[in-house]
Amino acid sequence: MGIQTRLLAIKYRGLIGLVLVLSLIFGLSWIVTLHEAPHAETARGPASLNVEDPKFTVVVRKKSGKAELSEVEIPELAGKPAFENENIKIVLGRSNVAIPINVGIDSSDEKLKELRIKAANVFYHTLIARKYFTDVLHSEEVKNLPQVTLRLEMDDNFSELGHYLNKNTDRVYNNSGGIPSGKPFKVRPCKPGDYETWDHPYDYCGESAWGLETWYRPMKSINTAEMMAAMPVDPMKPTIDLARQVLYPFEGEYAVRDFVVWLNSSKPVIGELISPLWGVGKTILYAELGFEAVKGLNRLFVPHHFWIDSAMVPEIVYHEFTHLALSSRVSIRSSSPLNEGVADFFGARIANNPSIGAHIGKYLKGRPHNGKKKHTQYQLSYEQYNSSSSADLSDFTLSFLWHMGDVLTPEKATELVYEARYLLNPEKTDLYSGFTDALIKACWGVAPAKQVCDVPERDALKLSEYFRSRGL
Repeated sequence: MGIQTRLLAIKYRGLIGLVLVLSLIFGLSWIVTLHEAPHAETARGPASLNVEDPKFTVVVRKKSGKAELSEVEIPELAGKPAFENENIKIVLGRSNVAIPINVGIDSSDEKLKELRIKAANVFYHTLIARKYFTDVLHSEEVKNLPQVTLRLEMDDNFSELGHYLNKNTDRVYNNSGGIPSGKPFKVRPCKPGDYETWDHPYDYCGESAWGLETWYRPMKSINTAEMMAAMPVDPMKPTIDLARQVLYPFEGEYAVRDFVVWLNSSKPVIGELISPLWGVGKTILYAELGFEAVKGLNRLFVPHHFWIDSAMVPEIVYHEFTHLALSSRVSIRSSSPLNEGVADFFGARIANNPSIGAHIGKYLKGRPHNGKKKHTQYQLSYEQYNSSSSADLSDFTLSFLWHMGDVLTPEKATELVYEARYLLNPEKTDLYSGFTDALIKACWGVAPAKQVCDVPERDALKLSEYFRSRGL
């Protein structure tokens, strides 16, 4: 038996040696892996579950319009280790590694559980927005759009020179925004031992370029009284100024007329002049007191605290993807009445509801955008996009575009706005003339836009009449 064993050992000594060598290599590799586990996560992040039939909790709208958390399937994430596919990547803050699918599962950490819901919500609704552009509007631009990165809990400021501003700058909360692609002025080299996981960024060392992104800011409760006190201009000032522009000239003309009548009378008596002038003065005085009362009432009825968890509001996700989808034609480098209004409109169309952020529960405390009003009129102050006019501007632009569907059809109106993007210059085009002119040209099919209206002669006239009815 001993001889047979030795013969077998001689016969298979090559195979036995190979097994011993492989075992040794595997053992050494395992030891190295244990010592360098953080560095091994650089490419893939921590170990994640492959979920074949993934279900996620997201915000959905009921038929009544109210929002609720509901469980949905996201087939695009089947078998994926993280919230990432070829079109969308969800990351945390400055990290470039996608958030793992299993984050927060079987965890007692409520913040991780909330992060999983937030990541799923942004991924799910971004998919809906992307499919709207590719399947409904048949957008080749969106079909060919490179993977977009959507950053959650991102409180940094953007810099075109280096992607992020210094951490010492003020943090940003309660909103979201599109980020244009770019390259850093200078690539910052990585230090030995630098590594990156989904919750541990490189601190942007070695970054040579970045693509289109959306930054979803953290939610933070803001005291509105303090915020309004810090505003350089009272939010009601534009509205009050418009009232003054109507009232003061009228009263001035009234005073001049009375003075001329008094001057041409046969026996001018000073008392007959004082009485009408005093009436004009009283009207202006009462108006100014009324304006101050309006300011006070506005502060009284405005909610005492304000916040937005933008990543949890479906219409905001649609709005932000619209910025990325139209970025080749409608710049996202700065906010303007045009690009914000168009993004509001598509956000509402994708949601099939002219209100943005309404009935969203704990995720938004403040005034949602409302596009239901049919008869609000254009005001010149809308051309100045600032904190005091942005809410009224958003309501007007959303309402103006939404009810254009009553003139044509909702589908034709949406296509018209989409084709008009070819004829817009967001940094120069105003709402009063440039935007309406682009819509009329898209109706006729002025190149490079394709013809949208079935009967341009008739539909262009109907549109022009509609524009005039809204003060444009």
